[in-house]
Amino acid sequence: MLADGTRVGVDGADGDRPTVLAQFSPLHGPLKSAQRNKVIADAFKLVWLRDRHFPDARALLVLGEPLAKLFGRGAWLPAAFAAHGITVVVADDQHRIRALDIST
Repeated sequence: MLADGTRVGVDGADGDRPTVLAQFSPLHGPLKSAQRNKVIADAFKLVWLRDRHFPDARALLVLGEPLAKLFGRGAWLPAAFAAHGITVVVADDQHRIRALDIST
């Protein structure tokens, strides 16, 4: 619950004055447009929350490996995420984590 009474949930935050705000989108199986839309909505929520309430926080999206396909070179999505300071991390089936380079 935010100070103004707005209810908002994130999958991870490190305290009452977070320095990290995180959303997790695991995916098993083929990529569908609903999962793509959820990633975009999660990113929008993190950026809004950071910009309006926690300006020192880092926006972090942790995605399942199939969702990495959304961040191919030349696509608008990685450019938009990079412009808004969103860090994207991918976790594979063996729980290995790697950061995606979404810089343009």
